[in-house]
Amino acid sequence: MREKMGLKPNVVSYGSLLNGLCKKGKLLEAEAIFHDMVNREISPNVQARTMFIDAYCAAGKIQKACALFEDMKRRGISPNTVTYNALIKGLCKEGRLSEAEELTLCLEDGGLRPDVVTCNMMISARCNGGNTHRECEDERKVLSLQKEMAEKGILTRGMRRNNSVMDKFAAQM
Repeated sequence: MREKMGLKPNVVSYGSLLNGLCKKGKLLEAEAIFHDMVNREISPNVQARTMFIDAYCAAGKIQKACALFEDMKRRGISPNTVTYNALIKGLCKEGRLSEAEELTLCLEDGGLRPDVVTCNMMISARCNGGNTHRECEDERKVLSLQKEMAEKGILTRGMRRNNSVMDKFAAQM
């Protein structure tokens, strides 16, 4: 980033630029900006790192996303629920459901709570790789997750009522 009129970039200005590049899938450019940020001794925060995790997952680069996630923790940067959700979504997209479930447990072990996004992803993932318009392979697992989330007060705080998976199972209950 160029410094004009005596203004120096900070974590927020870098974050805005990184966000735009990551959303456009311009990961090489975003990585160059990220390295420039680090070289200027501006520490990328959890939001900047989460943007990369999400972008890597969207691009099918789950290994890079996992490596960045582990690097965050090694550096003492605590992932937040959005960070976990980005990686959980990527794992589910790749069909790595057991790893996604394990990460959901790690989220809770870290003192965070799964939110409605986490629940929707896990329910969808348990239904044929996220295709909620097909029959679920294991309806008992979905019902169990729905019950567990309801007990934690998550479903009542935001589950979409028009969710075809939940509508199907609500009729069975």
